[in-house]
Amino acid sequence: MRRTLLPFAWLTTPIIALAAAGVPLATAWLAPGFTTASTAAAIFLLGGVAVGSAQLVSLGVIAAGRQWLTPWVTGAGLGANLLAAVLVLQSGLGLTALALTTVAVRIAHLTALVFILDMDRRQRIRTAAALATPIIWCAALVFAVAVSGMAADLRGLGLALAATALGLLPLALPAWRILRNAAARTHS
Repeated sequence: MRRTLLPFAWLTTPIIALAAAGVPLATAWLAPGFTTASTAAAIFLLGGVAVGSAQLVSLGVIAAGRQWLTPWVTGAGLGANLLAAVLVLQSGLGLTALALTTVAVRIAHLTALVFILDMDRRQRIRTAAALATPIIWCAALVFAVAVSGMAADLRGLGLALAATALGLLPLALPAWRILRNAAARTHS
């Protein structure tokens, strides 16, 4: 299971983070009336990685014969997302806070699904942490780059992409190890 999950999370998340660097400029060009929502939109993209990872974990849950737990965990995740959204919006924190909260709840949902996999406890903890790490890192990076306002024009987009690429460097070595280990297991 880890052989599929970890490469997905560690490859997809940085790619989405790089794509998210262009959201402010794309929003300014395609929907100028929504530029204030571009930071939230960029962060929401990363929630998709958590959802995709959760779908892959669900396959493992089904393979382990524990699929009866999936609707309960998913229902709890939806309820938590709804509650968090209501609280964030009622408090007036705005769309960016809503996006960050949504990503956090989706990571919690992903973690809950990992914990019903057929693995020992230590393996579950390591898997959940390994799946959450690139998403959390990239969400913080996307937030920082988006609120900096770098990508307001084409030159700024170059700066935003460069800043994002530099911010992704700390993930490079762990990602390389994960991919190398997955490839070695595939060929053995």
